[in-house]
Amino acid sequence: MEKRKYAGLVLMEHLKQTWLYLTLVKIFGKQTVVVDEGKQRPNFAYFPVKDGEHILGWLGLPHSVLDEKSKQLIEVLVTKQPPLSNSGVGGEALYWRTFMKQDLRHWERQWDKLNYPADTRFGNIYFWIKTEQNTEELYPAVKEIVEGVLEEKSILVPYTGNLFVWVIPDYDQQRSLLADVVEGILDTIRSECMLDCLCYLGEAYPMPTPLQDHVHQELSYFRLAHDYQIKERVLYYRLLIPYLLLESLSKEERERMVDKLVGLVREDQELMHTIRVFLEQNLNVSETAKKLYIHRNSMQYRLDKFIEKTGIDIRQFKHAMTVYLALLAISRLD
Repeated sequence: MEKRKYAGLVLMEHLKQTWLYLTLVKIFGKQTVVVDEGKQRPNFAYFPVKDGEHILGWLGLPHSVLDEKSKQLIEVLVTKQPPLSNSGVGGEALYWRTFMKQDLRHWERQWDKLNYPADTRFGNIYFWIKTEQNTEELYPAVKEIVEGVLEEKSILVPYTGNLFVWVIPDYDQQRSLLADVVEGILDTIRSECMLDCLCYLGEAYPMPTPLQDHVHQELSYFRLAHDYQIKERVLYYRLLIPYLLLESLSKEERERMVDKLVGLVREDQELMHTIRVFLEQNLNVSETAKKLYIHRNSMQYRLDKFIEKTGIDIRQFKHAMTVYLALLAISRLD
């Protein structure tokens, strides 16, 4: 998938938080304004959502609702868009925001101004806060929560809308602690801001590096987790490997895999749910029975039924893994 298209997918939800989107919705109605998902429709006119000179994405309106006067109005609105650097943003966060949104050649000389040792490796943790409200006042509150957690210096960068990037120097040295730290941050955001949040722990990188590409790649993983409706609120690369493997297959190949492995039982919702829970409970029959509120004998009967119909002994790890991939594929196909 092209970088621009994937980046657009990643930012699709956040474009709806922008001033231009909200303004066009007030004028034309929510059902009329569309967010470009990578395939622009021929009967629509598209207008850029910008942060300074950087284009974040495109908003579309049907030609049928546009006359010459309304087009001129929108062109004015496009030029008047306020920057998305939420209130209270300054200092090093602005530098990092530039690094994330512009090509390396435009800012490489600025990097030395931050005076980091040459061997410093950084890491990004991405926070996506679930809200449809205006996020103008959200950054200072989240910044206070996040940057006060670690003793060492860190920087919270408002990327766009309700998406924030927490930049952590010496990332490798702190990584073993970060999963628990982030869980605490999410709990605090929920209790103090009354908002839920998803998080992705990125990989370490040196600087200067093409950070724009790095961020787009990691945000694509975030989007993948959203597409597969992954329940975990703290995500990381290793967790997503099975999903990445599936994404490398065509839709036809995924359909073929599902059909060959579980085609005979796919419509048996009770049995499929039982197998999913069995896999989530690490192939433990007793724990699965507890989770499903059924007797252990009933649970064993359902396993035997699955084995008989599919010929797959799901109690063995090597077979369980293939069934797990099939279930993930179903969640993407349905």
